[in-house]
Amino acid sequence: MATTQGWGTAVSPDKLGLVAFMPTPVRGGQVDREAVQRQLAFLRDSEISVGVLGGIGEFYALSLSESLEVIGAAVEGSQSAVPVLAGIGFATREAVRLAVGAAREGADGLVINPPYYVHPTPKAFAEHVRAVTEASGLSAVVYSSEFLSVDDRYLELLIDVPGFIGVKEEAVTADEFHRRVRSWGDRLVWWTVGERGSREFVKAGAGVVTSSLANISPTLSHACLRAVMDDAADLPPFMEKWNVARRAEPGAEIAVLKHMLSVLRGWPVEVRAPNTPASSDAQREAGRFVEELRSEGWCA
Repeated sequence: MATTQGWGTAVSPDKLGLVAFMPTPVRGGQVDREAVQRQLAFLRDSEISVGVLGGIGEFYALSLSESLEVIGAAVEGSQSAVPVLAGIGFATREAVRLAVGAAREGADGLVINPPYYVHPTPKAFAEHVRAVTEASGLSAVVYSSEFLSVDDRYLELLIDVPGFIGVKEEAVTADEFHRRVRSWGDRLVWWTVGERGSREFVKAGAGVVTSSLANISPTLSHACLRAVMDDAADLPPFMEKWNVARRAEPGAEIAVLKHMLSVLRGWPVEVRAPNTPASSDAQREAGRFVEELRSEGWCA
């Protein structure tokens, strides 16, 4: 069983929580349930949580039935050893339907994706979160991003919403993050995004780090977080190679990640438009990175 003390918190005071946000495997236009289950089986003993239907999971390109299929396949593949978190997007009515379905499929919690194109007031956003958590009965972390920065005005109303437990933050500086953590204390859990660049946010109070790398090598991801916790001067050298490989082709980051999973576990590599497929050069770079990881013992 995973040892995470609740999906929103760190595993222990001396170890950061880790959430791997997973891409969505699509084969022949259909969600590949078996690929989802295979990925969850791989991650069962990794002491992480798995997020589905985030931006990297192309939530915006999936129908309600496809989204629920992904959640159900992840829960089935986890065998209760990995907390499964469902990204919740779209307008309130659709978000409620998806959240209720996520609870029915057995998801452990929700990550409420930032609104796109609209910019709700603090009251409107709090009511959006309330509708989602009350209808589903699941707790939720909200994603604070450049589309909607969840500042004090929002937190003052969100804090009273049953089921709201924390913030995934990527919209502010480490200094502002630290100020918010000091202001809101232990009432909320605080997430930061990505191993690289997480050091100052962890020092400021983040207890959970989200990761795409953990889909490929949870061992390397954990090693990076150990280095952050220990305030080591440098992260493992493959961390920089990961950033180069992942961003080998602008606009095709999701496709590149899927190509890495294809090399490792036979994943399909289709992406949903308007995402960009990876070029042959980007595919080769992704394959080389995975083979280097294998040769150095960072992944099976």
